[in-house]
Amino acid sequence: MPFEVPKTIDKARAKEISKQLLAQSFDFCIGLLTEFTPEQMDKLYEVGWFERPKIAGRELVLGMFTHTAHHRGQAEVYLRANGIKPPAYRF
Repeated sequence: MPFEVPKTIDKARAKEISKQLLAQSFDFCIGLLTEFTPEQMDKLYEVGWFERPKIAGRELVLGMFTHTAHHRGQAEVYLRANGIKPPAYRF
């Protein structure tokens, strides 16, 4: 990671810092996507998943994308259950 996560976070700034770290992590990952070569996307990687010990790089990227979407959905449900309107999603 090109940025540092604080060991402690002041409660008054926790929301601001959390949003900043999340944005930085997404920007970092999105930036890496442009650096992948066709060879890296075609290469098989060992993942050890149930009944799928190896997958291609592009499958790995797609898996990370859907995993992130899943957790975003969970976060939206949590926010709504607590009376908070989630931010608009931009794809």
